Amino acid sequence: MEHPLQSSEPQGGHGTPHDETVGDPSLDDFEAGLRRFGLQAALGYLNKWVPHRFTAIYALEGDLLRNMEVFDERNEIRALDLQTVQLNESFCQVVLRDGKLITTDSAADARLEGSPYQGVVHSYVGVPVAIPGGGLYGTLCHYDVVERHIADKEFEFFRQSALILAHYV
Repeated sequence: MEHPLQSSEPQGGHGTPHDETVGDPSLDDFEAGLRRFGLQAALGYLNKWVPHRFTAIYALEGDLLRNMEVFDERNEIRALDLQTVQLNESFCQVVLRDGKLITTDSAADARLEGSPYQGVVHSYVGVPVAIPGGGLYGTLCHYDVVERHIADKEFEFFRQSALILAHYV
């Protein structure tokens, strides 16, 4: 039987809320797939449940954030294309300061004033990835260049996934 992280097709149709008859995202499937298929497949699984084009993980390295992996639903962008971002210019700085960031219109979001990505990356959802036992690894995020919304249920799944992911980075 195919594991959910092996599937290239969204469980409920990418970009639309998943259909309850198809199922819900599973933290067990996420973790098992992360162990078996790796980070790229795990980010793809997370991306299936939201309308955002990109899902990525960034590692904090001093004043920089390094893209460790990115999933692009169109398969046009790789982690190397978004290799490093200055922390003080990033949306991630708000995630690290406030514990999360959800914005559907970065151009109108005062928390992002001064970022060169404000209005370019239009929608963003981010949570911190904390290292078990203390410390901070970086951030996990969904983003898009157009307006996208995330349901509370999908955000909670995303937040819990970051807690699991922290054991594997």
